[in-house]
This record gives sequence, structure tokens and C-alpha cells, in this order.
Amino acid sequence: WENVAFGFEKMTYYGQHVSQVAANWKLVFDAFFEAYHVHHLHQKSLGDFFLDGHAVIDRQGRHVRSVLARTGYDGSLPPPERMRELVTFVFYLFPNTLIVMSPDYVNLLAIYPKSVDESVVVNSLWIDEPPATPEAEAHWAKSFDLICKVVFEGEDYRMAELGQLGLASGANDVMTLGRVEYGIRQFHDILDEALVEDAGRQAMVRRIGG
Repeated sequence: WENVAFGFEKMTYYGQHVSQVAANWKLVFDAFFEAYHVHHLHQKSLGDFFLDGHAVIDRQGRHVRSVLARTGYDGSLPPPERMRELVTFVFYLFPNTLIVMSPDYVNLLAIYPKSVDESVVVNSLWIDEPPATPEAEAHWAKSFDLICKVVFEGEDYRMAELGQLGLASGANDVMTLGRVEYGIRQFHDILDEALVEDAGRQAMVRRIGG
């Protein structure tokens, strides 16, 4: 069913773009775990393609699935062949990977911490079929440039960088998440649980080794 809806078996690798982001890697991830920013932060790029704040975000083990409603979605379950047309899926794969599924392309993002306040994002674009004409190649080159430099670097990553500046100022000791940010809480819970589990394993190794 998922292959029918997503068309993984037909996709073609198009290209890769690397971004340097002046923000902690977790801040870069946070934007992908809530939907209310899409219609507003991206209002001049892709905001009109989505309904305002319509999303379901659920945790699956150490992974998270987000489903964002696109313009034209009426609230009913779309048939598999129209799934990507009416909703956008974002899959978080523990620990540092995102798959963003748009109607005719997929972004595979790997986000790496470089330091406490720097990250590297490797963005690979996958499309439904290879460009068959110069016009198609020009279309995808322009689209990939827009996705990387306007939507991600100019909007999403820029907000992460501003968030990093706010945290570094020391103005707040605690950050309170709102009700529509429960996906962010799930993401950080996953990381906290993994750290606790890893600390337990290391303590056991030390006891056995001692």
C-alpha cells in the first residue's frame, strides 16, 4: 500500500545540496515537528499549498510521522493514488534523518551536529522520473534551488539560527512548548530516552569491566 501511495520504487536521485547552519542540530529538526509555521513563515514560497495548521503527528517507537494537509484536502481518507497530492508526509528516522514527501519529489535530509551551535544539513532530492528534456532539467534545477536556498536556508534554517541567538542570550532559563508543539516534545523525549538508555549501558559495561 505504501509503495502505491509513495512510488518509492520509481524514484530517481536528482542531486544533493549541503547547508551550513549556525544553530544546534535539534533546533533545525524542531521546525519539522509542528505545522503552524508553514502557512506563515513560508507564505511567500510554499505556504499557499497547505491548509493552516492541519496536521497529525504521532510517535512510532523512536521515529515520528507527521501528516500535513495540503490545499484541497477535505478531511476524508485519500485513496492511495492521491495520497501525495493531498497530504505531505514527514518521517523522522532516529537519530538524524528526515524524509519529506511532496507530490512529485522527495527530500531526504540528514542533519549532523558540527558543534553545540552549528549543524550541517545534507539534502538529497529524489524525483518521480529522470528529466527527459532540457525544459524538464531546467524545471528541476530551478525547483531544487528554490527548495534549498529559499524554503530551507532562507526560511526554516534562518529561524533555527534566530532561535539559537535567543537561547545564547540567556534571557530565558525555561522554554514552554504550546499545545500545537507536541511533536517537538515527542522528538526531545526520544532523544532523552536514548541518552538515558545509553548511560545505563555504559554504566553496566563499567561494572562488568571493573
